Amino acid sequence: MPKNRDTDPELTIRYRHMTGHDEVEVTKISERKKKQGFQTDNLITQRYRQQIVAVNDITDKTKIQMFIQKMPTRYSLALRRAMDDNEPGISMKQHIQCPHCSEESEVSMPLGASFFWPDS
Repeated sequence: MPKNRDTDPELTIRYRHMTGHDEVEVTKISERKKKQGFQTDNLITQRYRQQIVAVNDITDKTKIQMFIQKMPTRYSLALRRAMDDNEPGISMKQHIQCPHCSEESEVSMPLGASFFWPDS
């Protein structure tokens, strides 16, 4: 997390990436709050509640939720950037070199039905 030696304590935030189950849970919670007439938290806050597992080795869910509600914007931006940079996934881009002119370029790998069933 960002650190200003004069004013900001250093924070260590441990998080986990969302699973499909987590995504469904966030949606259910949001819909339940809407039906009950409560104001729903924004999506980022709801996702943080699912993802953050510790703040400076504090694992108490209530304290983590209080931290999330009061988290400064710069910390939230840095956390989202770290989460995005470390999100697991598959790169669908490939660097290729033209055999005729030796020009290099990056292309996206097409992934449609014909990729899985080439004869169809």
